Amino acid sequence: MKKRKLLGWAFIVLASITSCTNSTEEILTQECEIRLTSEIIPSRVTSLDYQSKQIIEGRQVGVTISGAAEEHENVLWNVEGNGKLVPSDAVHWAQTKAIITAYHPFNSQWTGMEHEFSVHTDQSTNAGYLDSDLLWATATSSPMDMPVSLLFKHKLAKINITLTSTEVSDLSDAIIYICGTQISAKFNPSTGELSATTSNVADIKASVTTESAYTASAIIIPQVVASETDFIKIHHQGKEYCYTLSESNTYESGKSYNFLLEIKRKGGDCEGNMNGGGNGWN
Repeated sequence: MKKRKLLGWAFIVLASITSCTNSTEEILTQECEIRLTSEIIPSRVTSLDYQSKQIIEGRQVGVTISGAAEEHENVLWNVEGNGKLVPSDAVHWAQTKAIITAYHPFNSQWTGMEHEFSVHTDQSTNAGYLDSDLLWATATSSPMDMPVSLLFKHKLAKINITLTSTEVSDLSDAIIYICGTQISAKFNPSTGELSATTSNVADIKASVTTESAYTASAIIIPQVVASETDFIKIHHQGKEYCYTLSESNTYESGKSYNFLLEIKRKGGDCEGNMNGGGNGWN
């Protein structure tokens, strides 16, 4: 299968400090509130445009700050308009360096240790897709009147599908599934480490993104999918079309893989190839 490298997505969170000066003595004696705002580096994404400029309003991020003036472990920060992140209570700088870690989506049970994360099996809704988009970032900073940048990275893999057909004129009501993949993995929110997947296998309903070019996307756990797996299934007007992997494929953290598939009425299958998969999530 032919592959090409893709540019990646990344989130940048800026933590700005107010009412501080560059005087070391004043910095150590003043309480300077840490403020966070989110921004996304522009990407060339064409298949799915969720959170294209900043984390979407209404989303929630979990933040831990080691070295803050107050205890701040796995605290919920709400995302408001223009990507502004707002905690329930203000957090201030202490007299030492602070280590900041953050992840998305927020889970109130995630405090330090390894936890299980599962992608949603129904990603046809915005919430199902976004709740599957596991992100993580970290930075170390001293108290000063300068922004702190957190670079969020996608921890999972993304599958993009484009359907074509010379035999089917209208594909707008097709339903696309990613099949034969494990949907859970172990994740450590303190270190960002994603460990071996579990044996929980299920089909994932993809999110349809455009009707004109008819594309769809789904987020999957990084893993190896064996050859001869029925990997993509399309339900359309009472008929099922299937794309089977001719060889084993490895889907890696933070990478995006594009499939261009042509539906054939005869035989109930589809032909195509994976024409993407590279260094970054696109």
